[in-house]
Amino acid sequence: LGMDDYPLRGLFWVRLSLKDDSKKTVFFSTAHFPWVGSETEIQTGVNQRIPAALKVCEHLRRLVPVQEAAVFAGDLNEDFHPVRILAEECAFIDVFESLDLAPPITHPVRPSDPLEEQRPNRTLDWILCSLPIQCRVVAAFAKTIRGGGRPPSDHLPVIAVLEIA
Repeated sequence: LGMDDYPLRGLFWVRLSLKDDSKKTVFFSTAHFPWVGSETEIQTGVNQRIPAALKVCEHLRRLVPVQEAAVFAGDLNEDFHPVRILAEECAFIDVFESLDLAPPITHPVRPSDPLEEQRPNRTLDWILCSLPIQCRVVAAFAKTIRGGGRPPSDHLPVIAVLEIA
């Protein structure tokens, strides 16, 4: 995806077929975009998530046939441009929007580092999909972390349930 500060990050994907009908497939993909404080973004003042989202769309247009169910999920580290670009360029919709729900706060998980509290309560993690008419999003939520001690991540996991027909 050409992310200068993270050369090993990219678009990871898999195409799975339904057990009952191998001609029906679902395309799943993920990426981890740079955060707003990445070195390149600080030096250049250029939002690194915009070109990353455009490159994801370029790959998705090449990899996903028009009528195939497709899911893209990831830590996009932003709540505006990547979601907007995937909607405009690839007709992807946020799973919460498809259910007429507000997206949940996914960052930070508490207890958090004091630096994380400088920009608290943001939605940075997303699941977006492009589904044929016979498929739908059934449920979506951010899993709250329970228990003591330090959380395993500073982001909440986002979960969606899809009906693929």
